[in-house]
Amino acid sequence: MTKRGRGEGTLQALVDGRWYGQSDPKLRGKKAERWRGCIMLGRKADGKPDRPWVFGATRAEVQNHLAELKRKADAGTRADRSKERVTVAEFMETWLAAARTSTRLQTWNGYEQITRNHIVPTLGRIKLSELRPDMIQRMYAAKLTEPQQTNHHKPLTPITVKKIAEVLHRAWRWPCGGTTSRAIPPTLRTHQQYRAANYLRCTLPN
Repeated sequence: MTKRGRGEGTLQALVDGRWYGQSDPKLRGKKAERWRGCIMLGRKADGKPDRPWVFGATRAEVQNHLAELKRKADAGTRADRSKERVTVAEFMETWLAAARTSTRLQTWNGYEQITRNHIVPTLGRIKLSELRPDMIQRMYAAKLTEPQQTNHHKPLTPITVKKIAEVLHRAWRWPCGGTTSRAIPPTLRTHQQYRAANYLRCTLPN
């Protein structure tokens, strides 16, 4: 009999055609036919609990599925199927449109130029739900070492790459709402704003 780990959700085992909680004494000495689990991830748009169930052949498999769901929820990348298809390019376009209403024109023009010349050509086709810090780090490395068409076929300076990182940070910290918020890493609800900084902190160039 095993105890549930903190934050891992509810786990149940299928034995003799019935589901039992993993701490149920009836599981002693018996092998589970199958496992399932659920975890509370917050509230849906309609106010109902967001508590998805997952199934697996082993307890460890279900735990891994639940951990992945929690990781995506914490990072703001868990969404319905249509929202999970949102790409970096689509998000940046939405962010730029929103930023234009609260940003000086000269500053906004700089954001738009960096997005158009550097972020979208490299990361634009990647889904937000699949974007990882190492992908961003590789972009920075390429910008610093490889000839860039937008810079007369010369590598970018560290200052320019730093500006690219700053634009990404501003976009990721955008406190947006609406239909795409669940697809943005992070969703930037108040308690997740610190996760935003952690997500991209390791991607800032020196």
